[in-house]
Amino acid sequence: MKKYISILFVFTSLFAYGQKKSDIYRDIEKQKLEVFLDSIKSTILSDTVKFSRSDLIHSAGITQNKKLNSPLFIVNGKFSYKIDIVEGKEVLKFAEGILNVSKVESVTVVQPKYSQALYGSLGTGGTILITLKKKADFDPEVAGLTLTAKNNFDQRKPGELTIRH
Repeated sequence: MKKYISILFVFTSLFAYGQKKSDIYRDIEKQKLEVFLDSIKSTILSDTVKFSRSDLIHSAGITQNKKLNSPLFIVNGKFSYKIDIVEGKEVLKFAEGILNVSKVESVTVVQPKYSQALYGSLGTGGTILITLKKKADFDPEVAGLTLTAKNNFDQRKPGELTIRH
């Protein structure tokens, strides 16, 4: 299995490597940052109406939603978030804590056709790279997302089963 993952990674890297940065990434201009962040907040908050814990699948320390497909948010190049795995009030905390124009230095959108190639199944709904201002107050466990050594997608609550592969 590791051999296939390595081959896929090399293929994906070579595929993306041959492209110009502007083909893969789109930087959001400073003057359009507030409008863009408000649009993303509106989208993810409206998606929470469709959220149901019964749609979550817990597997090998990762929680995924089998119905929704939020963008993958990568903050400061280090912390990754999928918002379709948390409940509404927690999504609001994420929106207020991270998608706040006073905290954001820059936002880059990975073009949809490259998002999944670069980030695997987590990038299916698109990928948004957010860099926060150096002095911005930031809690990596915002929205109740559990930060683990591998990732921060483990949203299993007591009594919910984990699927083993």
